[in-house]
Amino acid sequence: MFRNFNNCLHNKSLDKSLPFNSFMFCRYFSFNSQTLKYANFLNTYYNLDPEVQYEFIRNLPKPKYIKWIPISNAKVDSINEICKKYKVSESKAIEYLSILSKQ
Repeated sequence: MFRNFNNCLHNKSLDKSLPFNSFMFCRYFSFNSQTLKYANFLNTYYNLDPEVQYEFIRNLPKPKYIKWIPISNAKVDSINEICKKYKVSESKAIEYLSILSKQ
């Protein structure tokens, strides 16, 4: 799966012997505001043939670097955003995050 992912990002052709997972591409592209619209498009048309999806992704203008954010950093960023937006302490922000996560 990751070999096809890497091949696509480096503009190489699809290796049909390897699995193709459009979810990973959507996840990758969702970390950048410039490529988020492409992730949304792929999510909307998830039922397209994998070869068509691969060619679509392969021909996209790709930014030089997209930071892959680990889950733990995303949670810390969420806590920081809650602190800023609601002007609360970090402990309160963690409490708010647990309430928001349940919804």
